[in-house]
Amino acid sequence: MNRNASALLLALWLTMALALLVSVFAYAVNQEIAWTSWHRKKDEAGVLAKSALQYLPKLLEDQRRETAYGGKPPENPLDLDLFTGFWQSKDFALGRGTFHLAIRDVEQKINVNTAPKELWENFLSFTKLSEDDVRAWIDSLADWTDSNDAVRLNGAEDEYYSRLSPPYRAKNGPVTTLGELLWVRKGPEVLSARLDPDVTRRAERVIDYLTVEGDGKINVNTAPLIVLASLGHVDVATAEKWLNDRNGLDGVPGTEDDKPLESGLFQAGSTPDPMVTTRSDYFIVEGIGEVGGVRAAWRGLFVNEGGQLKKIKDIVDQDP
Repeated sequence: MNRNASALLLALWLTMALALLVSVFAYAVNQEIAWTSWHRKKDEAGVLAKSALQYLPKLLEDQRRETAYGGKPPENPLDLDLFTGFWQSKDFALGRGTFHLAIRDVEQKINVNTAPKELWENFLSFTKLSEDDVRAWIDSLADWTDSNDAVRLNGAEDEYYSRLSPPYRAKNGPVTTLGELLWVRKGPEVLSARLDPDVTRRAERVIDYLTVEGDGKINVNTAPLIVLASLGHVDVATAEKWLNDRNGLDGVPGTEDDKPLESGLFQAGSTPDPMVTTRSDYFIVEGIGEVGGVRAAWRGLFVNEGGQLKKIKDIVDQDP
């Protein structure tokens, strides 16, 4: 009797153990299937994202034809002459997924390779960085990008960077990615510094307003309030008035009542400010693909050549 009970108990334990092993195996198989499916969708979404950038010239050409032969502009047109800082297309279906385009102009931001000392001082005055940190950043960035080893008063060259762990050398050339700025003396503090939310209207970092792309000019008709105030050497109230004037009575950019700003507002006497422009020529175009709820993005730098956007390069660097 005891032997039968023991055998039955052993059989039950073996059955439970086997059932557990089967459950674990089934779970592992399901996880592997889900993981493989997710990666397949991610790869397909990535292909769609890249396809979106290739589709951009055709999109502009289709808009021209619709305007020329249809007698009226298409819905939500991409107008490069009246660009307001951001544009997004509708979703386009392709294969098992969709893609769309999001476009921002480069000239609404401050170019770290060309921004003069006064612009940096005005811009960083909207943070809580100390004057010593600001001076150290401006001189160190200038030392990082110039072609010599001479050290500015508050700057840093190889002698400073060679004492760090790990040691490295100053680049002595233009900054090519925003992530590179983390290697510059005071870079981490400056990039992560928060700007005055009373001016930006939301909590944003210094890095959110910087770029390394383009020719260094700032478009006063797409630049945000804090950049206008920094560029115009004026108080925030005056810059806010300019912004309101720019957006027209309805306060909405890109509508018929907009009143674009003239570059003369930012010139000293009769000398135009070489950093100021009233139209954008360089654009960051982002293609976003989606397959089965999985998204992927791909970015490229484009230049406006006679009303057509031509890709200069892909952008693979991620902002720090």
